[in-house]
Amino acid sequence: MAVTTETSPNVALVSEFLAAMGRVDIPALSELLADDASWWLGGDLPVSGLYEGKDAVIGGFLASAAALFEPGTLGFDLRFVSDAGDRVVVEYIGKARGVATGKNYHNAYCTIFECREGKIHTVREYLDTAHAGDVLYAVTAS
Repeated sequence: MAVTTETSPNVALVSEFLAAMGRVDIPALSELLADDASWWLGGDLPVSGLYEGKDAVIGGFLASAAALFEPGTLGFDLRFVSDAGDRVVVEYIGKARGVATGKNYHNAYCTIFECREGKIHTVREYLDTAHAGDVLYAVTAS
């Protein structure tokens, strides 16, 4: 059995997308998403839920999520990538500093990207939402 180091087009697409996320490059992110893209984030964070359509993913989710991090601090450390044809499963560590709290953000993610015709079509994102809530959202006294 031959071992190859070639990257599939979908893995390259997802890698490019994650790099653009780290730069908070909204035009690049928009270019990589399908027009009918969807993004799901579980949990009970203010940004949790299902976003359907490129405009909702970009404006409703990605821009809102990016605003939670101090500019220039967001980065991703890839740990594992599984190429399953039209699905790419990525495990990574997200690192940044929260704007609202000034706390360091260090969260493990597992994200499933479904790709179609050279674009990202569906994303399902799993992470420690308790940590995200603690670092990214200021607690207000009642």
